[in-house]
Amino acid sequence: MPTLDVDSALASSAWLPLESNPEIFNAFGKRIGLPDDWGFVDVLGLDDELLDMVPEPCAALILLFPCEPEIMARRRAAASAHDPVTTDDIYFLAQHAAAGNACGTFAAIHAISNSQHAFELRRGTPLDQLLSMGHGMSADERGRVLLTMSDLRERSDAAAEDAAAQTACPRRDGPDLEHHFVAFVCSSKGRLVELDGTKAHPIDHGEVSLRTFKRRAAAVVRELFLPRDGGGTGASIEFALCALCRLARRAEGEQGA
Repeated sequence: MPTLDVDSALASSAWLPLESNPEIFNAFGKRIGLPDDWGFVDVLGLDDELLDMVPEPCAALILLFPCEPEIMARRRAAASAHDPVTTDDIYFLAQHAAAGNACGTFAAIHAISNSQHAFELRRGTPLDQLLSMGHGMSADERGRVLLTMSDLRERSDAAAEDAAAQTACPRRDGPDLEHHFVAFVCSSKGRLVELDGTKAHPIDHGEVSLRTFKRRAAAVVRELFLPRDGGGTGASIEFALCALCRLARRAEGEQGA
């Protein structure tokens, strides 16, 4: 177990922002322990026919949204109306300000770490180590531990600068960005849980199963995040959504040479 030099980590630990791109999330996920037969895919919209294109089972969604006053007000109201999650089947870590614009990294970690009832995380990998180190810790302590893990930070930064990126990577010390990532997961106890490391706790949005997850989560996204003027179902460039799913096995999708 590495020495926890938390003060040093908090002083100089801004991570590179991840682009909202399933290839970037896959580049990060594979580097930290996501198994080969699971990965992130684009969700092209929230209509039923577009959700049907998302492979199943689907265990988590990652949403990028603009930090607009109306959306933030709706989120605050929802947080007040729903019970905070306190069960031990949810892994949640706080995003400290020293991490910079790392909300994409936190969303990916929340999505993958809370989907282990659907797949087995590769053992001995950076995320497996983070989960082991954080056992029994508070969300604040887990967030501080993450900042000390140079190998996990290096893998996140490498994914941010991956050749699959479609835009230039923002500076590590750049200003706060105008968009934010949040994760939605189907917990092992059958709850639809929203995870945002900048918030005090996860939010429980009700009962769900892997079979019903993507539609129930889409309904929450539509209610809390999308404009209420009839505009769009997630196709706007202001929003992006990707899903963590089991992918078709290569042998099933390829013919022998």
